[in-house]
Amino acid sequence: MPLSGRGWTVPIGIFNREDLEVNAFVRRSAAPRATENRCPPNLTRRYVRSMNPVFDIERSDDAPAIDSMIRRAFQEQSGVADMVAAIRASAQYEPGLTLVARQADQVVGFVMISHAELVDDEGGRHDVLTLSPLAVHPDHERHGIGSALVRAVLSLADARSDLPRLVTLEGSPLFYGRLGFEFAPDHGVVFDLPDWAPPAAAQVHRLTGYDPAVRGRVTYPAAFALAEG
Repeated sequence: MPLSGRGWTVPIGIFNREDLEVNAFVRRSAAPRATENRCPPNLTRRYVRSMNPVFDIERSDDAPAIDSMIRRAFQEQSGVADMVAAIRASAQYEPGLTLVARQADQVVGFVMISHAELVDDEGGRHDVLTLSPLAVHPDHERHGIGSALVRAVLSLADARSDLPRLVTLEGSPLFYGRLGFEFAPDHGVVFDLPDWAPPAAAQVHRLTGYDPAVRGRVTYPAAFALAEG
């Protein structure tokens, strides 16, 4: 999956690239980038307030703008946009957990949480959530939009008692750690990471009502393979 851009890319397609506001989702083939918070949190908050972005659930007519923005964010990974389209058309899609950030009616940010699985040692399969991709328009990076999108979508997921209580992610611990993600192996969750990715890239976020008995190896839906293209 790719690492969540979020600093890098995901293995079959899930590493989200995230410097402060980097476009999430760096692929297996991509080299890791150093993640560095160049913008103090208080300045980030002031900037986000000053530019007054609007965060809301994607609408059906947002698809073309989202596709275009993702392709700008991942210029060498056009498959990421194809992956998003495939997830929308699949049973793993959660329409209420796909958010956009708008600035002056332009889509400048995007985040998606969809379904994946954990396969345990006995072959049992457990439904979980996965965050990927996270994308911010190149002209709007490092201003807190990505962080705000992640916090918002996690809050929405936490409020949904009908959803799995674990969110998985492959990405930068420097970025995602401050947003509540933790080292996955500490909770019995295993990722098949790219050779270049540090073990700390494997992360999970425990939602309210999390069951520690839910353990296993992360398995991504077929749509994630498109991110490799």
